[in-house]
Amino acid sequence: MEANYTDPHGQPEIGFGITRLLNFHPLSRVMQINKVKPYRPVAGAPYAYPQLTPALNHPIRWEVIAQRYDRMIKYGTAIRTRTASTEVVPRRFTHNASHPPYAATLEVGRAQ
Repeated sequence: MEANYTDPHGQPEIGFGITRLLNFHPLSRVMQINKVKPYRPVAGAPYAYPQLTPALNHPIRWEVIAQRYDRMIKYGTAIRTRTASTEVVPRRFTHNASHPPYAATLEVGRAQ
């Protein structure tokens, strides 16, 4: 298989984050592309891309990813080794939106 287009079902950021941890890169079909705003790659440089400034969202929080990287890898490894199913890990995250690895995985998805 060369490519797989997926529908993120309204959850593109967490989906991109988890697939990035698994070293899998889906080609997403974003339904409302006209409402999606890409994230700025760095903080502190809001005018680094002057022509794109109106179209860009807030910056990616790289420090969140760095602080919680080990726990994200723990969940990614659990999925990869099949000690946790791909349905259980995201469900655990959605019960607590402030779950630290969830927040970091969202940032990875935004970067992806």
